[in-house]
Amino acid sequence: MDVLEKKKKEKIGIMESMLGLATFSLAVGGCSLGSNQDQPVVAAAQTSLYLSGSAQPTTVAKTFPTILLEALLPQASALIPSSLVDSQDHPVVLNLAWMAVKEIEFKSEESGTTGEESEVEFQGPYFVDLLSVNPSPLDTSQVAIKDIRRIKMKLEPAGENTVPVDAPAELATNSIVLTGTVGGVNFTYISDDGSEYQVFGGQAIRPEDGVDLLLSIRLADVLRKIDLTAISTTTTISSSNRVSAATACPLIDASAEDLYTCFRKGLEQEADFGKDTDGDHELGSDDEDVEVE
Repeated sequence: MDVLEKKKKEKIGIMESMLGLATFSLAVGGCSLGSNQDQPVVAAAQTSLYLSGSAQPTTVAKTFPTILLEALLPQASALIPSSLVDSQDHPVVLNLAWMAVKEIEFKSEESGTTGEESEVEFQGPYFVDLLSVNPSPLDTSQVAIKDIRRIKMKLEPAGENTVPVDAPAELATNSIVLTGTVGGVNFTYISDDGSEYQVFGGQAIRPEDGVDLLLSIRLADVLRKIDLTAISTTTTISSSNRVSAATACPLIDASAEDLYTCFRKGLEQEADFGKDTDGDHELGSDDEDVEVE
């Protein structure tokens, strides 16, 4: 009887242990499930994204005192005067400046990291007239309310997508088309690749419901940093005809030896991104942007 009783107690002990383990596993599983269900949902804001290349007081700073200009005209007037200048004060006239945007992503970090997740916030294609009197509205979307310190903009030629009737036909095979004159000589800058432009800064902004986001490319400041002396006859600046020039744009890239590189990097350098808090379609002192003053 002692042996049988002992075996019976051992079996009961084993069964109790298994029951305890099952109960523990169920409890842990229940906690994990509850944790997943209780994960906070990131709030989103309904916002519109605008892209501008002309709404900037610096565009006419050489012609009018900036303070006087701001007193006479609202910044939303977005003027492009008949003449601009390059780094050597050669007169420049812009006839058109268009960009084909494939998609735009927002990032919370100022610089990219390995394995960085990508989430497209605005999906194009968008065709943007950078000389438009009013900044071009790209789209309206629900955007997560979280810190943004960097914006990635992917450019791509229109390809099979229909180019707007008022846009240059060259956008079918190019992502950027810019034409004008310098010293009375015609020039064109085109980019036919799927370039990725990044605008970033150490200051974070957060989207708000009903507050527009604005990406501004200061075309006048790009031109003022490039020496266009190398253009003496009608010229097309492209990836296959980069146009060699010594010390072409030291304020953009001291190592640059051609105008194509100067335009490519200058368009990225002279860009800013932020919230158009006061609704004037210009990133001014009353607005939050990613740049740190």
